[in-house]
Amino acid sequence: MKLIALVMIVPLVFVLLLIVKRVKHSKLMAKGNLEPENYKTGIEHYNAGRMLEAEYAFRETIRISPGFADAHFKLGNLLTERSQFEEAKNAYLQALRLKPDYHQAYNNLGNLLRFNGQHQEANAAFRSAIDIKPDFPEALNNLGILLIESGDLEEAENVFRQSVRIGTGSFDVLYNLAMLLEDRGKLDEAETTYHQVLGINPDFSPAANALGLLLAINGRPQEAESYFRDVVRLNPDVPFAYKNLGLALKESGGLSEAEACYRQALAIQPKDSDTLNCLAELLTETNCLEEAESTYRLALKVMPDNIEALNNLGILLRKTKRMDEAESAHLQALAIKPDSAATLNDLGALYMSTARFQEAETAFRQALKLDPTQPEASDNFAVLNLLFGNFELGWEGKEYRWKTELKNKLRGFSQPRWDGKAFPGKTLLVHCEQGAGDSIQFFRYLPRLKDMGGSLVVECPPFLFRLFRENLATDVRLVRYQEALPDFDFHCPLMSLPLHFNTRLETIPADVPYMKPSAEAVANCPTLQTLPGAPFKVGVVWAGNPQHPNDNARSLDFSLLEPLFAIEGITWVILQMEQRPEGFECLVKQNGWLDPMDSVMDFADTAAVIIQLDRVIGVDTSVIHLAGALGKPVWLLLPFLSDWRWLLQREDSPWYPRMRLFRQTALDTWPEVIQRVATALSAERDVFLQNKSHI
Repeated sequence: MKLIALVMIVPLVFVLLLIVKRVKHSKLMAKGNLEPENYKTGIEHYNAGRMLEAEYAFRETIRISPGFADAHFKLGNLLTERSQFEEAKNAYLQALRLKPDYHQAYNNLGNLLRFNGQHQEANAAFRSAIDIKPDFPEALNNLGILLIESGDLEEAENVFRQSVRIGTGSFDVLYNLAMLLEDRGKLDEAETTYHQVLGINPDFSPAANALGLLLAINGRPQEAESYFRDVVRLNPDVPFAYKNLGLALKESGGLSEAEACYRQALAIQPKDSDTLNCLAELLTETNCLEEAESTYRLALKVMPDNIEALNNLGILLRKTKRMDEAESAHLQALAIKPDSAATLNDLGALYMSTARFQEAETAFRQALKLDPTQPEASDNFAVLNLLFGNFELGWEGKEYRWKTELKNKLRGFSQPRWDGKAFPGKTLLVHCEQGAGDSIQFFRYLPRLKDMGGSLVVECPPFLFRLFRENLATDVRLVRYQEALPDFDFHCPLMSLPLHFNTRLETIPADVPYMKPSAEAVANCPTLQTLPGAPFKVGVVWAGNPQHPNDNARSLDFSLLEPLFAIEGITWVILQMEQRPEGFECLVKQNGWLDPMDSVMDFADTAAVIIQLDRVIGVDTSVIHLAGALGKPVWLLLPFLSDWRWLLQREDSPWYPRMRLFRQTALDTWPEVIQRVATALSAERDVFLQNKSHI
């Protein structure tokens, strides 16, 4: 569940200013009239909540003094509170007949008419109140609400602003204005106005919640967190307060506290389907898949038509490779809401993962027809185009990544995005925004920027700093994440460079090597001595980052590599930093494998290891990209549906000319892939040994 869905929990409910507050009854009386005794008694009963007694007193006042307008007005208020709308309307009209300039009566009559759906008549009543008293903030506020309900948002905004200008800093009017500004997309001004509301009334939890939502939706979950904590403090028994805080914590990486918040919300309201869905989504993210599935199913038991839970269950089932069940869940969600762009997108992603590409394209196109701005569908459709080598559409569509997986990494630079044109005399900042593998892959574009006439600044993560420094021109300024940036005129995310260079399959800059290890890293790297009778040095890596969304497909179990290790004549070099099996050190010693990774601190050190190898074999990880960039022969093991950059059905890669691809021919068939690799590796070993014997 994305945080934007939480707006449904706190609907756009504007604060109506009915002039019926018991504590302010003196403001409601017509001036210059003496109050009959029965009327005073009625006010006392009304303020004490004794409505029957109050009604009797007001009616007695009207019987004795039928021309006393305030009694009719107060009776109208009382009848409105008791939902006796027709009688209340008549009471207000009688008050107005007796006192035509009774602006408070026009205001309350307008509210009554609005509640009954008589918008045209309500509009006239509010405007009559404002004509009588132009500086009447309550009537202006209520007219603004009516205009919103009638769809005239611009006029509503004008009316609210007028109410604020002539009011006395009323936080409820400001709150209405803030929500309208947010609804109209004026987010900066909405944020400022919410702050004004909380400046007047720090304990007004609807404003704190709304501001938290605005910040969270716009990629600022850590700032949102403090406001949601205020909502929890002010509403400790309200479940949605904990849920919103949990969502903000999840977005900012505080998964364990987020889980605790969801569970607290469920302790208060155990059968809340939306909160169960949120908890299940978090459990999926933390790989507690069995509990996640049971929690999704509980959410659906509570609310069978919860399409978000159905779709999320489908995603989990796809992750656990139960494709038929996943498709059934998505189709069930689509049957409930056929015009759901989100469901069509999820269904398209399932089809793409099972190589049903035509069905995937149809689903994505349908989703975008329903909602052309749907970022997930746009991003997935871009991936599909890149997978087929349709780079023109693919690069453009991948810019939607800033509204999907990278929405919380959007940099708030005041400088504009680079447009791809030459920038003589100017400075361009290029910043890494993806993982290490992507950064290494697209590093190849950086030297081309030197030909565009300006200065270049590159920002990268610390673990790539030494590698990048060695391979960039000396006049390129390189900075680490979190370091102060020098002045620059434009900025560009690294992965946007292929778009700006109009990259097509035939124009990929594929000269290798385009990286080399530093002399310092080579000098400090231990020499990899081959074993006796095993001169062929092969590096191996079998798993990537477990947090990668496709890691369960791209990584493989270490035990599956046994047929490779059984091949004689090879010195195996371990390139795997983490995700090692239990007892791995013993296996290394028993089999004579070389394990230099204890000496590796960053990718410069890894490069110094790889440069000593004859070949690298592994799954789709940053190590594979580094080996390809160093120009080493690489054999890449790919799942049935691989990442877009490896295209379809090819055994080579246009990105890395010395790379060979070994693909699964069906879903989850790693043993067959390993067997093909073993056969090919035995042949390569023989060629290597034969060539070595001729030296």
